[in-house]
Amino acid sequence: MMRCTNRSIRSHIFDDPTFEIRYFSRVGSNPPFLVRPSSTPRQWSLLRRKSPHNKFRFLDHHLSDDPSYKTTSTAFAVDQIDRTTQRFIIVCVIKLVSLSYIRTYRFKINAGDSWRLSKTRIPCSASEFMKPVYLDGTFHWLKEDGRSIIAFNHETEQARRIPIKFHRKRDTKLLLGASDDHQLTLISAREEEAISVFALENNSLTDPKWILVRLIEFEAVQQSKQLYWNVEVFDGKCLLVRTMKDQDNDTLVHGYDLRANKWEVVGLIPGWCDANRDFYQFKPS
Repeated sequence: MMRCTNRSIRSHIFDDPTFEIRYFSRVGSNPPFLVRPSSTPRQWSLLRRKSPHNKFRFLDHHLSDDPSYKTTSTAFAVDQIDRTTQRFIIVCVIKLVSLSYIRTYRFKINAGDSWRLSKTRIPCSASEFMKPVYLDGTFHWLKEDGRSIIAFNHETEQARRIPIKFHRKRDTKLLLGASDDHQLTLISAREEEAISVFALENNSLTDPKWILVRLIEFEAVQQSKQLYWNVEVFDGKCLLVRTMKDQDNDTLVHGYDLRANKWEVVGLIPGWCDANRDFYQFKPS
């Protein structure tokens, strides 16, 4: 299918002598990942990549016929049980439809066998949930208004709200990530300022403390006007930032290596590609 896309891709597949070796070495070692809902609205597709064929598993997404419940965010993670065994976990955030500013949320869990609806309920603002971060059995969602993080442990089924107390300026872009030592990390970025990296030092219920651990200069945004830019992924070692100068130009993906203290262009999304792109981190099995 990829060979039929265009001449450049066809040439890359046929003419590069290492393509087949590199491609199948990656396909064989990837963990399962979640695919967007299929044409059947109550099913999710779980795809496990295995050379040379793909294995699909459909997960019934049915919750209830109650129109007052609506899935607002879905999180997916692979958990290491022991040296040889892994399991996937899916948690859906279900919001109780309401006209008020404060919403009530519940959680629906699938750990490989079936779905269960947690009895846990948590009230918070009506702003959207951003892409989650999974740490030590707990999913963390940054709220789009930047005022708090919702944490949910799928084992204990306990949920809590982690407040973000430092001042957020207008047009600040936020991203939630994790450091090498499994600390929750918050990236705060503005066009005319350095990118700030905050770590959650004290995760107490009453007084969580965020500390500034690094400032990162990003010349690609600060020195030239960008039509669009955003912080995309942070894994403790690398920060990815996506930039676009013009609607018809390619989108560049810049990577910052924290250890080397260096930026470089690590990827490109062609201008003719009009689809939205999301970045996810995959850990080899």
